[in-house]
Amino acid sequence: MGFMYDFVISAVVHLLIKIKLLLLMKESYLKIFHLCLIFKMIKIQLKIQKQLLEVKSHLFQKIGTLKIHYKNLGVIQCLNIIQELLEIKFKKSIFHMIMLKFQLNQK
Repeated sequence: MGFMYDFVISAVVHLLIKIKLLLLMKESYLKIFHLCLIFKMIKIQLKIQKQLLEVKSHLFQKIGTLKIHYKNLGVIQCLNIIQELLEIKFKKSIFHMIMLKFQLNQK
């Protein structure tokens, strides 16, 4: 009779170990999936950041060209203000993406 109890206890322990391993695997898969999502978001953010920098460079080149063509001090001052506002806007956009990345890492 003792052999039968040992066999049942052994089977139950074996089953519990399998369940625990399955739960751990599920947790691991969820963590891997979460990391993949974070990686994809970072990749997308880097593409957006690269595009923002390209747009910024293009706009600043155009502003520089306009400054060369227009010798009027008032126009040049307006272009400088526009350039400063664009710089602030780009910094805010990049800061916003960094904060989004930080929030994703917190989850």
